[in-house]
Amino acid sequence: MNNVFNIINSQNYTLPEPTSLTFKKYDITNQDRTMDGTLVIDYIESKESINVAWDALNNCEFKKLLDIIEDHKSNRAYYALNYLMPKADGTKELVEIDAYTEEISYYPYFTNSGEVVWRDVAITFVEV
Repeated sequence: MNNVFNIINSQNYTLPEPTSLTFKKYDITNQDRTMDGTLVIDYIESKESINVAWDALNNCEFKKLLDIIEDHKSNRAYYALNYLMPKADGTKELVEIDAYTEEISYYPYFTNSGEVVWRDVAITFVEV
């Protein structure tokens, strides 16, 4: 895989390289208090959250992204993602996860010629 980030999709669309990838790791826990008020935390597991952003996408690229999202909504609730995760030693590791979309944000920018460029496109994926 030459791309830094890829959404596996049935249409075989290849999206442009994202401008940025932001990673979050969080723990899923079950918390409760005992009768004397002591907090008891059961650790369940760690998950990843990835925010993928593009400074700008043209109308065709933006439509491809929306098509991928809509296709997954109708077929299944999660996406297969591949991305290169930088490591502290300077190497990169290929990571493959299943994730769902939490949100997508964007705004249209109209050029002088009347074309639409989609600016600050960002989508958040959360590991299943």
